[in-house]
Amino acid sequence: MAKSNFSFNLLPPKSKEVIAREENRSNSLLYAAFLLFGITLIWLSVRLIDSAFLKRSLDIWNETRQQKEIEIDSYNTYKSANGELVMKTRSLAPVVEKHTDPDLVFDFIDSLIKQTTPNVDIVSYGRTSEGTFQFEGLTSSTEDVASLILEFNQQDQVEDARLNRIREDSDTNKYSFIIDLDLTNLLTQ
Repeated sequence: MAKSNFSFNLLPPKSKEVIAREENRSNSLLYAAFLLFGITLIWLSVRLIDSAFLKRSLDIWNETRQQKEIEIDSYNTYKSANGELVMKTRSLAPVVEKHTDPDLVFDFIDSLIKQTTPNVDIVSYGRTSEGTFQFEGLTSSTEDVASLILEFNQQDQVEDARLNRIREDSDTNKYSFIIDLDLTNLLTQ
């Protein structure tokens, strides 16, 4: 095809300023597109690096946390086993501190009963798990038991005397009773 030398343009020619402005505009659009593409690449790379380090960091933190929880659980079992011993030892401390010779207690009970209520027979002596002493006796009257408790409560060596149990034996018409004694100032060895 032959090119014609005749060109016909109804539009006036563009000035150099307009041409420079259009070039700048097209270059600006190109720069903006590159800028958006560059920002997207930077953002993606930061996200990938962050997620890689963050994931590894979270994994390390979770592993450390699990190890600490296992360590705490093992300590809890140790604490419960030894804590139980400490609690038992502390609960026995008042009993051990008293360290009362049982023979002295039984002699004291014997002598007081013989002095105040001679018709009371002692069946057995004992000591409860709380450290209080107790004795079991037989009598023919409930008044003897009441006067015996009053007499024990008036003694300086006895902090508290309590009737633990009383029952009547219908065959022998006697009363069986158990009295608990909290002792404070009895001689210790």
